[in-house]
Amino acid sequence: MNYKISLRYDGSLFYGWARQPQKRTVQGDLEEIFKSIFKINNIRIIGSGRTDKGVHAYEQTFSVKHSALKYDSHIIYQALCSRTSSDIQILEVQKVDDSFHAQYNATSKTYQYVINDYEFDLFRNNYELFVNQKINDQKILEALELFVGEHDFKSFSTSELTMTIRRINWVKIKRDTHLIIYINANGFLKNMVRMIVASCLDYAFNKISLAKIHELLIYPKKGASIKLAPACGLYLYKVYY
Repeated sequence: MNYKISLRYDGSLFYGWARQPQKRTVQGDLEEIFKSIFKINNIRIIGSGRTDKGVHAYEQTFSVKHSALKYDSHIIYQALCSRTSSDIQILEVQKVDDSFHAQYNATSKTYQYVINDYEFDLFRNNYELFVNQKINDQKILEALELFVGEHDFKSFSTSELTMTIRRINWVKIKRDTHLIIYINANGFLKNMVRMIVASCLDYAFNKISLAKIHELLIYPKKGASIKLAPACGLYLYKVYY
């Protein structure tokens, strides 16, 4: 059977989503749980995409398919909840058609980036970016809107992929004591959101111009944008199917 499973996680103590030798990852933890509970050694889960070290998820999705998995969804849900650590929360388990693939069937994703320009909070240090000066929200939005549409994001990624064209569907910001940035796209490249956020902050703090950001989009070049916002403020917010 094939299952679609949604979860959230605190990425602070993980080396990202994808399994890595000798390192704790979300995929690695989950696959070991499946092996332990269901006694299946060759299990492999497929995430909607990868998150890097220190990046969190409000809602990540993965699919898992194996002929030995023949259980009702609530049995899988209860079994996973009983074994996951305190930094992983299983949200939902659904039986799905055998053709479902968590990565390939995703139509878009939303990422969230949280910035604190209000007051430093030691206990939120792993969950937000603190900047020690007030941000001009309107300038952040002006810069963000340059990225909407289909572009070659080679300048805003550390990906080794040759195909670096993506479409950003929408952006928005939300303000309370913190500034929260939302970016929705049909797909994301490695470090793309963190580079976009870093560029927007540079514009807000008068370190670069809108024209420079526009130039990086019009004339894409790997390594052109070297700044990277810290991982701590980044969240995979939602995956759409």
